[in-house]
Amino acid sequence: YLKSNNDRSNGGTLKYTVDENGNVTFDYEGFAEWWDASLNHYEANGVYPTYVSIQNEPDYTATWESCRFHPFERVNAEDTIAGYNKALEAFHAKISQREHIPQILGPEPIGVGYNSLRNYLLHLDKSLIDGVAFHLYHGVDPDNPWATSEIKTAGNLAPELPYHQTEYERSDWFNISGLIYKSLVDANVVSYYYWDLIWENGGLVSLDFPWDRNRWSNTKGYTKTKKYYAFMQFSAFVHKGWKRVETTLPNTDVSAVSFINPSGDTTSVVIINRSIQNEREVAINFENFNYDISNIYQTSENTDCDLLGELDASTLTVPKRSITTIQFVDTTTSNNVNALKKDQVKSSFYPNPLNKTATISFSLPDSDQLSLVVFNSNGKIARKEIINNEANSNQYTFHRNGLNNGLYLYRIENKNGISHSGRFIISD
Repeated sequence: YLKSNNDRSNGGTLKYTVDENGNVTFDYEGFAEWWDASLNHYEANGVYPTYVSIQNEPDYTATWESCRFHPFERVNAEDTIAGYNKALEAFHAKISQREHIPQILGPEPIGVGYNSLRNYLLHLDKSLIDGVAFHLYHGVDPDNPWATSEIKTAGNLAPELPYHQTEYERSDWFNISGLIYKSLVDANVVSYYYWDLIWENGGLVSLDFPWDRNRWSNTKGYTKTKKYYAFMQFSAFVHKGWKRVETTLPNTDVSAVSFINPSGDTTSVVIINRSIQNEREVAINFENFNYDISNIYQTSENTDCDLLGELDASTLTVPKRSITTIQFVDTTTSNNVNALKKDQVKSSFYPNPLNKTATISFSLPDSDQLSLVVFNSNGKIARKEIINNEANSNQYTFHRNGLNNGLYLYRIENKNGISHSGRFIISD
């Protein structure tokens, strides 16, 4: 009922009326009321959106549910199209009266080419949006993302606002990494959404025929694609609240982007070797960051985000056409441990790998009560326990208690911050 073509699909713009003098009036108020009613329905079901976008791809005439908006009202002999800027104003005025007010992302055009994003941002009041949203279906070369300058141009249009790349899926597994890198570095995006998880002839997951298990290729009924592992090189090791930090690389074939967590004890570095012929050697040096644990994960022609082990030197050789993520963890929280001799602070884990239980043996000063922190391979805390050692047995029985198979890191620490770290594996 709000569409000019009386069809929620198949193009059309916002409904309008024409007075006797030929003046066109679009139903922006009706549009805002529809949104307000929609949010009421969500909240009635316990859903309070953090972000909303008033129209996905307003610059695209879609055959599915959509509504066409021009950056500003366009009324001429060829077109009668509502203005995104005025729809945004009406929407913002309506929701500003609500108790729970979602943040607004916009304008979310199809891509960054043809000055599309610029035209929308130029004609809207940027104080009404909380972040810039865009897609990448034009303005980039999916087969050579490194050559595009449009993403950087887009990022400079409103640098005072956070950017979100909210939909894109084209490219092969390797070039996906280039598009993510360019979005992170050139547009400084705070989020990157991959479309789609499951889709015909594409997606991060290939789904078998759902209704007949006999036609499944494995017991799960789905297979993670190569794109999944390329995306995982970023998404599994960078989390909410982390910040991007400066990374310097002299080699033009190699790109890298680095992040650090809010507490400053974990950093992830994603290294991309773009060469199609040669492996490259990368130097690893940090300013103002120390680590005692590192894990290398890699996706290449022959690996799928595989854990390759620890970094055992200050350089790393990365194969051609590869994505390598190294996560560095500083498990020490006090400089006191550096003043101790190594033979004063010890711990061990037996058996390792473990199945159900293991014994932790330790030797730390002032060890009547200790804390044990277990990290998973992504650097996130998986378990915290208190060890009462009043009997000075210097041993503790660790129970698996639901932890999945995999590699874990642990830190055992006394009340003065003196600690020792190690790693163990859980395997059935």
